[in-house]
Amino acid sequence: MAKKDKILIGVFLFFFGFQITGETRSLQKFAPLLKNPDWRIREKTMRKISKIHTAESAEILIEGMKWEASNNLTKRREAMLEGYFLSLVRIGEPAKKIFKTYQNDKDIGEWVVIALGYLKDNSVVEKLIELLKNSPSGRIRAYSAGALGEVGDRRAIPVLKEALKDPYMEESGDKHKIIVPLVRECAKSALSKFGIVVDNKD
Repeated sequence: MAKKDKILIGVFLFFFGFQITGETRSLQKFAPLLKNPDWRIREKTMRKISKIHTAESAEILIEGMKWEASNNLTKRREAMLEGYFLSLVRIGEPAKKIFKTYQNDKDIGEWVVIALGYLKDNSVVEKLIELLKNSPSGRIRAYSAGALGEVGDRRAIPVLKEALKDPYMEESGDKHKIIVPLVRECAKSALSKFGIVVDNKD
C-alpha cells in the first residue's frame, strides 16, 4: 500500500468516525479509494461511505460497484459486490431513485434489483422471481428469496416453495465449518413472513 494511500485512508477513517450532517461534497475526494488496488482499502471506504445516508453517497457507491464488477476478476469479486449491495441497502430510501436507473445495468443490475427488494419496492417483484428461478449464482438466488420476503407480495409464494428444493450448498463458519443449503434457508425464512411455516424435514 502506498504511503499516500495509508495517510488518506487514515484521515478518512478519523473524520468519518464522527457523525456527519449537512455538507457532504467532500465525499467525492474519497471516491478514488474505491478503485484502490488493495481490496481492504476499497472495503473500508465502502463501509464508511454507507454510513452517510444521502443520494450522493449512494451514487458514489454505485460507481464503485460498477468499477468492481468490470475490473475485479479475482475470487473476491462476488464478495465485494455483495458488500456493495449491503452498503446500498443500509443507505435506504435516499438511494431508491438512483437504484432504479441501474436496474438493467449489465454489470450490477441484479444486485440493484435485489437491493430495491430489500427496500420493499414492489415494482421489482417479477424481476426477483426471475432471478430466483434462473440465476446461475446461488447467492443471487438466496438474496432474491430474502428480498421477496421483504417485499411481501404473495405472487412470490409459489416460486419460494419451489426454491425449497434448490441444490445450492455453501460452506459457513470460521472455526467449525458447516454446509448450509443457503437458498432453501432464505426461501424458508421468506415464506415465514407470509405466515407459512416449513417443516425442517421439507
